[in-house]
Amino acid sequence: MAKPEHERAAEKAKDLFLSGYNCAESVLLSTLELMGGEAEWAPRVASGFGGGIGRTCQVCGAITGAVIAAGWARGRERAGEGLDDLYSTVSSLMDGFVERFGTTSCRMLIDVDLADPEQQAKAGKEGVFAEQCTKFVEFCTLMIAEKLDL
Repeated sequence: MAKPEHERAAEKAKDLFLSGYNCAESVLLSTLELMGGEAEWAPRVASGFGGGIGRTCQVCGAITGAVIAAGWARGRERAGEGLDDLYSTVSSLMDGFVERFGTTSCRMLIDVDLADPEQQAKAGKEGVFAEQCTKFVEFCTLMIAEKLDL
């Protein structure tokens, strides 16, 4: 069962997404806020990861936002420092996402080619992002908050 503060962070990530931030930005911003970190730089760092990395429909942007947050919390500062803890956290996040949704592929998750403006517009009108992507944003926020023991 998720902690109340994790649930609030997931709800905040969903609200950020619905207000116009992309999936990666939303997860990163809400997770950083939960960590008590300054987040004004976060949208710039995460912007290119939305749409499955630059609308290529590869790895879901919600996952990449969570991975950036994990790196912020557990990443190394110098070459040669260990990465086992970070990689374990990220691997566990990926495994949990696949277990829940079956894939990490943005294209397979939402069945939309985001590089095609017509498909993207149609998906927006049909509520694909609000109905589908918010699930991924909330899940990744909850998972990374749990994995980082925030």
